[in-house]
Amino acid sequence: MAKKSKGFAELVQMQRDDQLGQRGMNKLRQKIQNSPIGEKIGGIVTSPEGVAKMSEVLEEFIEPYLDTATNSHDRKILVGMAVTAWNLALMPASKRQPLIKEFILDVVGKGDPRASQEIKDIINELIDRKLEIFPDNQRFIVEFQLQETRNQFHLSVASTLMEPDTSAQ
Repeated sequence: MAKKSKGFAELVQMQRDDQLGQRGMNKLRQKIQNSPIGEKIGGIVTSPEGVAKMSEVLEEFIEPYLDTATNSHDRKILVGMAVTAWNLALMPASKRQPLIKEFILDVVGKGDPRASQEIKDIINELIDRKLEIFPDNQRFIVEFQLQETRNQFHLSVASTLMEPDTSAQ
C-alpha cells in the first residue's frame, strides 16, 4: 500500500478545516436568522470582498490570552469576554464602566468581589488592547460561533459592516 505524502495530508486537513468553517458559518447564519434580529435584516453577507474577516481579527485580538484557555469552556468564556470588550471599546468612554458593571452582575452576581474585580480588569485590558491595536476597525460583533475539534477550534463571527470612509471625499 502506498504511503500518503505529507502534502496530501495537509491538503486533506485544509479541506476538513474549510468544511468545519463552512458548517460553523451555516450554524451562525441560521442562529441569526432565527433570532429576533433576523427579521430585521434582509440577508447575511459572509466575507465581503476587501473587508477583513472578523473571525481572523478576533482570533488575533485574543491570541495573547489563548494559552490560558485550555479547554472548550474556557475558550468560549474568553471569546465572549473579548466580544463584550470589543463592542464596549466602540462606545464612548463615559458609557463603558456602567455597562461593565452590568456585565459583571450578569456573569458573577454580587457574591464574589474578587472574581468581579478580575473580570473587570480583564475587560478593561481587552478594551485597551482593542483601542491600541485595532483603532480603525469600527465593526460591532453581533454573534459568534465556536466549534471545537480534538486539537483545534474554528471561530465564526457575524459583525456589522465597516462605515464608509467619507473623509477622503
